This record gives sequence, structure tokens and C-alpha cells, in this order.
Amino acid sequence: MKVITLIFILCLRDFYLEVIDEDGTEMSPDKYFEDCLSMSDGQGKEKIDETRECIKKYFPRRKCFTLAQPAMGRKLAKVDAYEDNQLNDEFVSDCNSLQEYVYACEHKVTDGVTKAPVQGNDFESFTRTYVEAMRAGSMLSYETAFDQVSKFHNSKLVVTSVHEFETELKRMDTPVKRKTDIEGKTFDILTKKLKQLREKMYPYKINIFEDKALNKMKTIADEFREQNSALVLHILLEALEKLHEDIIKQNEIWFDSKEGLKLYSQSIDCMKVLFNSKMQDYDEDERLKAIINFEKSIDDEKVRIAFNAQLHEEKERKELLEKELNKSVKLMFDKKFEKLEAERTAHMEEKMREFERNYTERAGEEAVKKKSFLERFKLLFIRNNSSHTFILLHIVDGRNIIVKLL
Repeated sequence: MKVITLIFILCLRDFYLEVIDEDGTEMSPDKYFEDCLSMSDGQGKEKIDETRECIKKYFPRRKCFTLAQPAMGRKLAKVDAYEDNQLNDEFVSDCNSLQEYVYACEHKVTDGVTKAPVQGNDFESFTRTYVEAMRAGSMLSYETAFDQVSKFHNSKLVVTSVHEFETELKRMDTPVKRKTDIEGKTFDILTKKLKQLREKMYPYKINIFEDKALNKMKTIADEFREQNSALVLHILLEALEKLHEDIIKQNEIWFDSKEGLKLYSQSIDCMKVLFNSKMQDYDEDERLKAIINFEKSIDDEKVRIAFNAQLHEEKERKELLEKELNKSVKLMFDKKFEKLEAERTAHMEEKMREFERNYTERAGEEAVKKKSFLERFKLLFIRNNSSHTFILLHIVDGRNIIVKLL
């Protein structure tokens, strides 16, 4: 964990003490620092001891530098204006040592394997977590601090990667006609973003964060596919509506007939074939979905054509019934007329015969009156057709009198 943990560097300026170890040798600044941390000021100096304990607990990597005075006496007032050769040689040497150590320190990386650099935000988070733990006086190991920073870093990377994935998807030209094309492009983008995510993540629960990013990307990909499918459906429906409009214009007269619904259904079947031929670049299931939705949308048109076809059929049936009725009525009236005509003819013939009889009788009487007495007397003998009887009439005083039946 030393690749990311903080190093506590203590710089003691204007240091002039001669520090001697117990064995009489000169003590190094690091040894001097550690001895100071191991000391205890006793009762009443708890705050100082607490500071020592915090440094030892939170900064296992520690370094101490001592800096001599840069100049002596009045020269200190102008020390900022001096060149290095005008400063105290010991001070320059001490500063060079500090500078060399700092520059020699490796850059902060997430781990010793990938050498991924620690970003400023992550380092700030790490430091903040560290300082807050120190302020609270809680026990905080470097591993715990690193885990918290890694969690923040990886979580932020997941959000960024998902956003970049979504942005690249939206750059794709839509609608994409084939699902295989959109799946291939989506997979390429997803694979690229997951690879970049792995390279940037800190070694902390990588699989968990990667799964979280993958699930979110899959959700976005599903939504994108649905949006693309909706656009494809819209285009296919527009094509179907255009073909349907042309069919209605070209065959409106034929549809307004008894066979209108049948002709309309046949036209729709032909339209589907033409549609599938024109839109064969699109997936078959998308075309089928468009046809199903379109057929639902023309239900009202089917009802209208079916209703008109029924009206035409009823009209034709009515005309046929009227024709049959008129034929039956005419036949009935013809028979009655023939009967009446026969009765009238018979009646007229009877009347004619009666008229002829009356006329004959009147004509006979007139003719008898004009005849002589002898001629009239001869006429008195009339033969009866049924009994063959002869009637003898005798005229007395100018009147006809039946005198005897023979």
C-alpha cells in the first residue's frame, strides 16, 4: 500500500543542535525524529503525547530533514534576494537533500502492478478521509482509507463509463435496419468501455463495479434498441399507409360493391407481398410487427367496406324479391283476368243469345202480324221438341184461345 499512502516529511528549519546517540555517535535526523516520537512528556502533556501517537499511527512512512540557517545576522533580512552561492553552504546542502528526496519519490499509483496514476480527485479524497479520521481520533488503517478512496474512484468511473457508453450509442445513425447490425455496434462499444473501465479502476472489488457498469450499460442498450425498434416501426407503418392509400384511390369504386370486402382483402394481401419486397432490408419480425399493427389500424376501414357491401347485397336481394313478387303478382292477375275475361265472354255470349232470341221473337211477331189469317193459323201448330206434341189453337173474336191439346 506504500505506493499510495502519504509520507510524513518533517522539516526542522534553523536547526543547530548537535544530536548525539547513547553510544556517542551523531544521530541522523530520522533517528532523532523517531526518538522524539517515542518520548513522553508525562502528566499534563497529554495533547503532545496524543500528537505523537497520531503521527505514528497514521504515518508509518516518515522522514525528517534538518535545515541550517540560510544566513546569519542582518543577511537574513535579504535572504530572498540571495543566490545559492550567497547562502550558507550547509543550508544549501540540506535543501538539496530535501529536494532530491522529494523528486526521487515515486509518483502515486493505485498499485505496484498496473502503475495506474492516482488522480487529483482521488488523492484529495484519500487525504480528506485520512484527515477526518485523525480529527475524530478513530483508528484508520491505510487499507481502509484506500478502500474508501477506491470505492469513490471506481464508483465515479462507473458513472463516467456508463455516460460515455450512452453518448456513443446516441451518436449511432438511427434507425438501424437490422438487429444484428445494432447488436454488433452496441457490443463493440460496450466491450471498449468495459476495457477502459478495467484499466482505470483501482484494485478494489473490480468485479462488483464492472458488473454494476455492465448491468447499467445493458439497460441503456435495451432502451436504445427499443427506441430504434420504435423508429423502424414508424417507418414501416408509413410505408404501409402509403401503399394502402394508393390502393384505396385506385380501387375505391370496386370496393363500393357487393364483393367490396372480398376485393379489399385480396388487395391487402397483394399489398403485403409488395411491402415485404420493398422493405426486405428490414428484419422479418419487424415487418411482421408493422403489418399486425397496420391491420389493427384498418379495422374501421374494413367495417366500412363490409357495411357498404352488405348494403349492396341487401339492395340486390330487395330488387330480386321485388322482381319475383312482381312476376308472381302479374301471373296471379293474369289468371284472374283470364277467368274474368272468360266469365265476361260467357256472359256476353249469353246476353247475345238472349238478345238474338228476343230479337227473333219480336221479329217473328211483327212478321205474323203482317201475314194473312190463313198463314197465321198455320203457324199455330208448333212442334214441341221434347214431347213432340201438337197444340191446336183456335182464334175466336180475334183472340188466341187454346182449344185442345193433341
